[in-house]
Amino acid sequence: MNTSGNGIAQTHETDALDLSTMTKHEMPYGIDAIAEIRMSTPADYPAIIRMGEAADMGTLDGFEDTLVATHLSGGIAAFCRLRIYDGIAHVNPIVVDESLRGHGVGAALMKAARERYGELRFVARGYAVGFYKFIGCAPVEWDEIAPEVASDCDDCEKRDECQPLPMKYPIENEERAITTSLD
Repeated sequence: MNTSGNGIAQTHETDALDLSTMTKHEMPYGIDAIAEIRMSTPADYPAIIRMGEAADMGTLDGFEDTLVATHLSGGIAAFCRLRIYDGIAHVNPIVVDESLRGHGVGAALMKAARERYGELRFVARGYAVGFYKFIGCAPVEWDEIAPEVASDCDDCEKRDECQPLPMKYPIENEERAITTSLD
């Protein structure tokens, strides 16, 4: 078991975040219902598809770059699918089981994705913008989002209701610079 500088325990064998060995004070955002954050496997795909459909994300496919958070009791609690365009990871989408929303699972997944892939870009649904700003994300221009991701909003009949906002989750040094410039 290796512990990175942020106190998150990681195993090299599975490349998974093992939260079960941490005290509540060591856990990111106190998410005591999560066993680990790891890369998805084909066995996870049916649950990811069901969760995506239940969250009104349509029928998803292509899970090669998808992180999952698993319940202590087994099963998928949340997932974060990433798409790589021009060397930049785009979150498309992140879905957290409704019963666990507001308990830090999404924040832990985003942090794990950023640690693995570097800067993340994505389009936030309007109601989630506050959450993303809280964890350190910042709005960007639409042209900073890959057209393959941005086009999901262009054709969406719920665009006015959703009020999508293009955002990025910068790497830590850039995040500090953004925070300093806003102070």
